[in-house]
Amino acid sequence: MLALATAWQQVLVIRFFDRLGKGIRDSARDAIISESSGLGVGRSFGFHRSLDTLGAVIGPLIAVALFGILSFRGLFLLAFVPGIIATVLVVFFVRETAAGPRSTQLYKVSFRSFDANFRVFLVGLALFFVGNSSDVFLFLRAQNLGVPTLVVPLLYLIMNVIYAVSAFPFGILSDKIGRKTVLLLGFAVFFLVYLGFALASSSLVVWVLFPVYGLYYGITDGATKALISDLAPSHLKATAFGTYYFVVGAVAFPASLIAGTLWQTLGPTFAFLYGAIMAIAAVLIIGFFVHSERRVQL
Repeated sequence: MLALATAWQQVLVIRFFDRLGKGIRDSARDAIISESSGLGVGRSFGFHRSLDTLGAVIGPLIAVALFGILSFRGLFLLAFVPGIIATVLVVFFVRETAAGPRSTQLYKVSFRSFDANFRVFLVGLALFFVGNSSDVFLFLRAQNLGVPTLVVPLLYLIMNVIYAVSAFPFGILSDKIGRKTVLLLGFAVFFLVYLGFALASSSLVVWVLFPVYGLYYGITDGATKALISDLAPSHLKATAFGTYYFVVGAVAFPASLIAGTLWQTLGPTFAFLYGAIMAIAAVLIIGFFVHSERRVQL
């Protein structure tokens, strides 16, 4: 549809539908991954995230390489092809493997559907993500410290490469030593990165902080979803993932609004200190009050 669009209003509507599709599919996809993984849930989510992020790195590079040959319309039409292939693979070759019989009861969308342990986990995640502002602030901070604007995309590329490379091994590690341990490690790395951005006075520091920030993503992504899989009731796996995405999405705007307000009024140091403090709050909540979790030797 983007290839066929002729006005910005059409592009806007198409993008809304694109985000709607993401909201519909993500929780169902994660539930299928969880149910198909046996004991190696962390391994599976880490592997998925590695491939997904690798695609996010390779795709734009291919687009840049082909831009001189193809127009925007041509690039969107080309991107349509792997989308169709992915859809065919899911429709014809992916089977659901739920551990037990599915209930036909229509469950109400309510936080009361989950036990207190899972709800506390959601509170901890909400605290963390309300301090995790848009990554755009990282790029602004890099420019603020003297990194040329044209170089910032290279930092983003490096960050995503580290993310892709680290997600799979840390997913495996979460199966071995426990999801919560790995997740808290990732939050600690986030704290150090945001503290580094708050205190940085040289552009050289940015070249260290961006790769470490990619490591934070790799550490936490698979562990978070594996822990959700462990804590959620078996008949509410997709609902649990949907609730997680709802919480993250609900706090995304206030997180960036607060960070932007702090940046504008007090300066970038306070914007990043705020994120670091919220990360510590999340570590304390999840570390002391969330009880979990499966640990397997693979």
